[in-house]
Amino acid sequence: MSFDIVASTFQHREVERSQFNRTIRAGAMGGGTIVLLNVFGLINQFAERWIIEGVITLAHSVFLLIAVSVGALIAHRSPNLGAIGKIAFGALSGLVAGLMLFLLIQIIGNFDIRNMFVALSPKLLVFLTLGEGTFRGGLFQVAISTAAGAVGGIFYVLPRIVRRPLVIGVAAVFLVGLFSELIQLAMQFESVVAIREYLFTWEGQTTTGAITVFVIVFSVMFIWQIIGGPIASALALTPKGVRHSVK
Repeated sequence: MSFDIVASTFQHREVERSQFNRTIRAGAMGGGTIVLLNVFGLINQFAERWIIEGVITLAHSVFLLIAVSVGALIAHRSPNLGAIGKIAFGALSGLVAGLMLFLLIQIIGNFDIRNMFVALSPKLLVFLTLGEGTFRGGLFQVAISTAAGAVGGIFYVLPRIVRRPLVIGVAAVFLVGLFSELIQLAMQFESVVAIREYLFTWEGQTTTGAITVFVIVFSVMFIWQIIGGPIASALALTPKGVRHSVK
């Protein structure tokens, strides 16, 4: 009996240790990706592209996407954890990713390494620190990354009927912002000028436009989650001849 208890305790500790190690690795992979994007100069380019003008750039979006993704990944790979555990370990993975960015910020701010890494410029440092100084700005990035990791865990534990429309709605806002220039070029007709000006500036989406896109896409997907299943079931039960005549 006592042997079974000891064995069970040991197995439980091994599971916890494995969970912790898996979370640290996922966070390190996310943080490493963020660091490499900075080192290769991509963040400098992404920082000049607005997704929502005056609110969030492509660079911010990439940072958040990576942190949210590692949080959701950990939640997905932790079937034995409850909702709170998934969110907590998601936050931990975001924390690890944020600490790696914090370390990069401290290196850029305190050492002259531009001879080796040209992209790590003072301009990039100001962007990464949000203009708040090396240490304080770095802590802000850690906090944001941790929160984003927790959001990834929350996304995963939400009911499917909410999670799917939410994810698709956010993706729609991102894609519309990313391709805003092309969309505006396709909206040069007089009949849609008012809609174009409501949704976009020449720098990206307007805040009201982004909210509108999200609400419309979320609502459509949410309603389809409710009525799509019954419609598909009804069509599946409909005889083929009748189905073709309906088409």
